[in-house]
Parts: sequence; C-alpha cells; structure tokens
Amino acid sequence: MVTKETPNLFESERVVEITKEQAPWAPEEELGTYNAKRWTWFGKQKALIGSAIILDKERGFAESDLAEYYARMVLTCVTPPEPLSDAWNLEKVKGLDPNVGEILKDACREINGLVWEEKASFLGQSEAKKDTPG
Repeated sequence: MVTKETPNLFESERVVEITKEQAPWAPEEELGTYNAKRWTWFGKQKALIGSAIILDKERGFAESDLAEYYARMVLTCVTPPEPLSDAWNLEKVKGLDPNVGEILKDACREINGLVWEEKASFLGQSEAKKDTPG
C-alpha cells in the first residue's frame, strides 16, 4: 500500500535545502543546497571501520562510536554548497551547526536505510497502523 508517508523506495539522491528558518544560528556558508546520495559499499565499510573502537583485539570485540559514524556518513554521502566544497572534510562536518548536521544526517539515514517493506516487516501490528484509535 502506498501512502503519503511511504518513502520513494528507489530514491538514491536527494536535494537538501537548508534555510535560516531551519538553522537559525548556522553561519551563512552552511546554508544552501546540499546533495545527499546513497553511499557505496566501500564508503559504508570505511565509515564503520573509522568509527570502531577496539575493545579486545585478541577476541575481536569492538564498539562503534555513533557520533563518529554519523559524521563519516555525512562526509561520504553529502556534497555541500559551493562555499563549503573546498573545505569539506571530517573536521568541518564535525563542526557543523547542530541543526544543519541533524538535517544532513537524517537525509543520509533515509537514503541509506532500510526500504519501506523491510521496516514494515519489523513493526508489530499496533506500530504498523498509526491511525488506529487507542
């Protein structure tokens, strides 16, 4: 069933326009049009490995620093507006205005996440029908 809430299952790129209303304290250079694209397998692996913290090398235990992972995802998946294009690196991404960073992270997660059918298969009956009266 296709509804207004159902995302485009074949979307692999998205234009993300960030305005002063969305990010009121962001520097002017961070406002504008970004392009978010689905990442490659290699890009995803680099983000996973780059965000890993080794806990026990001998037993192969590691954990992922989620903030580092998201920063690497945004770096990999987003092409910034012209004022930022020459300085687009991991440190710049980590220093983005919080509203700008959240908007970009959410766009990347939606493009790179599970498709609607995969998400729906994990939902229980009560979660799948949001408009069911309680």
